[in-house]
Amino acid sequence: MSPGATVLAEIRLGGVLFAQPLALLLLIPFVLLLWMGWRRRGPRAVLGSSEGSWMRSLPGSLRARAQGLPKVLQLAALVVMIAALARPQTEDPELQEVEGLDLMIALDLSGSMYAVDLSAEEIVAWQRAHGTEPPNRIEIAREVLRGFVERRERDRVGLVVFAREAYVQFPLTLDYGAMLAMIDQLEIGMIDASATAIGNAIGLSLRGLLESTAETRAIILITDGKQHGGNVEPRDAARLAADEGIRIYPILIGEDGPTMMPSRRPSPGGRPMTYHPEVHPIDPDLLDELAEMTGGAWSGATKEEDLSRDLEAILETLERTRMQDIARASRRDHFHPLLVLALLLMAGAFGLRFRWLRRYP
Repeated sequence: MSPGATVLAEIRLGGVLFAQPLALLLLIPFVLLLWMGWRRRGPRAVLGSSEGSWMRSLPGSLRARAQGLPKVLQLAALVVMIAALARPQTEDPELQEVEGLDLMIALDLSGSMYAVDLSAEEIVAWQRAHGTEPPNRIEIAREVLRGFVERRERDRVGLVVFAREAYVQFPLTLDYGAMLAMIDQLEIGMIDASATAIGNAIGLSLRGLLESTAETRAIILITDGKQHGGNVEPRDAARLAADEGIRIYPILIGEDGPTMMPSRRPSPGGRPMTYHPEVHPIDPDLLDELAEMTGGAWSGATKEEDLSRDLEAILETLERTRMQDIARASRRDHFHPLLVLALLLMAGAFGLRFRWLRRYP
């Protein structure tokens, strides 16, 4: 989904979510009218009445000052009505006790993840058979992560992405729907893809697990390269993880040796993408050392089914513990209360205008 597709779908102001935010544009003319009326407003004298009424006992000056009150109430009613049309909603988080794991996934978004682990002949055969480009490493990883999250029921999962730097894309959560939406947006180029800061990724993932109360905490590191860039040495980060009882499970995606990198993007005329061989160094010894230091295990994957199998194999080795977390946030719609408030304000305005502030001959 493109960023522009969701801009007008809903907006959040503070803790309030507006499901129909375009309705708020109707406030603009009313704000202008209020401002213009305020500038033009002057004192208005109210003639007293000689007729008997309980309202005669009220000070004339009070009724004079209140002459503009019905108009203010009417404007307030319209503003509240517009706010109601914007469908304001608040979220009530629901706690759920679960028995599961706390997992931080660190995903490599460096430029080498564009690589396709097929030969030139296999790529051409794929293009002819499918009419599309073969999946590259990041597309395989994204699809496997989506399936991995969809199969979770009780495990809290967080996501760190890294290349030259590392960033928390999603903290530990049971809100799998939000996590899936985030995974769908993962693209190479969303961060500086010119390096592979494995140490930073481990350090940031470790920070996300430090406050976890789960007995079993693990970092799943998915990368296709060797440490390059960043300011954290991977072994130092692994030592800290080991001290905290957090295991690291590196998964090396891709193979050593030449791999096929795209030479250009597909043309509008439908010509397929072209590829050229490149060599991107890997460091399986480092990954093996990180796993051994923390009690984890490392594995290698070149295909989608390999990566999916490795992720599930990791889970089978981990013990689950009971914990509480926000499973989802139910939304409470405030349309009807605001509609009632608008009607009460309008009724008050008419009541004042035709009863209390009524002019008498």
